[in-house]
Amino acid sequence: MPTYVWNCEQCGEIEVWRSMSDYRVPPEHEHPVTRIISPCVGFGDIEPYIAVAGDMMGKPITSRVEHKKFLKRNKLVELGNEPVKDTSQFRKTTNRGEVRESLRKAIATHTVPDFKRGGLRERNA
Repeated sequence: MPTYVWNCEQCGEIEVWRSMSDYRVPPEHEHPVTRIISPCVGFGDIEPYIAVAGDMMGKPITSRVEHKKFLKRNKLVELGNEPVKDTSQFRKTTNRGEVRESLRKAIATHTVPDFKRGGLRERNA
């Protein structure tokens, strides 16, 4: 909803959030008010920044188009702007018991106890 600004000679400016269909309705106020016609609020392009990774490392990225191309070339995703992907094709989640057992087997297969220093060390091949 847009913000409309009304002026009261005694109180000053009053900002009111209204639907676009109610733009002529003045706010409930104890003194007479007049509407101030104000410009639309627009948002500019992204702020320029220096890339810290990828094929443009150390070089400035100065526009939204350049930013999008940079992300695509480097297979990066801007968080919050991409649609949610269908997860039905992903691997099914394993339960904790399966993960725990797999780790236990891998540790037993590839390590041996290190009594001298404590802990485990890699098993000699």
